[in-house]
Amino acid sequence: MKTHFCDANSQCYPINSSCIFYIDWEKLSNFVRTLYSAGKKKYYVGQTQDLEHRLYRHNRGLEHYTRSGVPWNLIWSKECRDRSEAMKLERKIKKRGAGRYLAHEDPI
Repeated sequence: MKTHFCDANSQCYPINSSCIFYIDWEKLSNFVRTLYSAGKKKYYVGQTQDLEHRLYRHNRGLEHYTRSGVPWNLIWSKECRDRSEAMKLERKIKKRGAGRYLAHEDPI
């Protein structure tokens, strides 16, 4: 469970049961990430605002599509200006194929 929340400017705030705060979702960072499962020899491409939390969920089997490929490793990510840009990049990678796309990109 997270104990703090960090905004797009790296300003962090504690989270507890009595903490009430407003999240401006438009100001959060948006990432496109590629995960790789060595056991399945498969890539997974998706977009998120919280890389750490999403990787945690994938590796705990909490996401249906990636459940059978545990463990997943984050092999590439890119921060995007907004969710729309992240979704466009995600579609581009999926259309081309993650392996082909990554052959021309720098890994993390």
